[in-house]
Amino acid sequence: MTTPCYGCKQDLKWHVRDDASEIAKTKQALNAFLSSVGGGTALSADPPNITYFCAKCWALRMGVAEESVASGSAPPAQTLGTDDGGLKCKGIAFASTHKAYKKEGTEDYDIGRVAFVYCHELMHWYSHNHTGFQGLGKGIWGINWDEMTTDYLAANIFPNMRQGDKFTDLTFYNNDFVKFPELLARGFHANANMTGWKKENWEAALQNVRALNDPDAVTLADALASKDAKKTAKIWLNWYFAASAKLKPFLDCFDAIKTGIVANEIKTLTQETEYMASCAKGFKRPTWDDIG
Repeated sequence: MTTPCYGCKQDLKWHVRDDASEIAKTKQALNAFLSSVGGGTALSADPPNITYFCAKCWALRMGVAEESVASGSAPPAQTLGTDDGGLKCKGIAFASTHKAYKKEGTEDYDIGRVAFVYCHELMHWYSHNHTGFQGLGKGIWGINWDEMTTDYLAANIFPNMRQGDKFTDLTFYNNDFVKFPELLARGFHANANMTGWKKENWEAALQNVRALNDPDAVTLADALASKDAKKTAKIWLNWYFAASAKLKPFLDCFDAIKTGIVANEIKTLTQETEYMASCAKGFKRPTWDDIG
């Protein structure tokens, strides 16, 4: 059974056979993971549209050259929370001919890669207002916090969803993405235990946090300083899924010591958290078997 391009209606080479089943499976895995870090997060309704595009229509949708789709420099998928009545429909869309879905060095499509991108995009969809932390861009500490958080979620739940399958060539992630809250907490903890003027900078940052008058912000600061990864994950993900506007003022409180926080533990992740690069540019990473 074929599926037509959302734009021009020509038949495409692949689509996910049962979108409802794949969405349900991913949502179940996500809910299970959120429960494991403390729960308390209600996910939004499922996406109203799952669409697929040929290279030409994807280029028109994204405003890029058609060649960039085949080369991998264009995004392989996109999640939108609004509908413009044209090519930019509400829901999740896939560039069906994108390099991200092909086995390395071949023109053969890999169902494992398709499934992974599907999982990743669903994380975006269920995030707050379907945009999560996207509004921050790279404007806070030069890090794409939205993609880093989405990567963290997908890196944890996708291997568990696929543990009965042998997708050993899926090497999208460094192991560090699986433990992102732990690494982030280590950076904050190191700065919380400085002495002299560096200690004063930390105390000033905590005063800024208390001035926000947000109990969650205070709890998150305490969790980070004490290297409580589980509590860090719970609050961080609650914000990602339900209160995304809270992240910027929180991180702004620590702006004076951001270099030390990032340099300590998550610096390498800032270079790997770009989803497009992870999928299309062939960074060498462990296999899913390594991640376990």
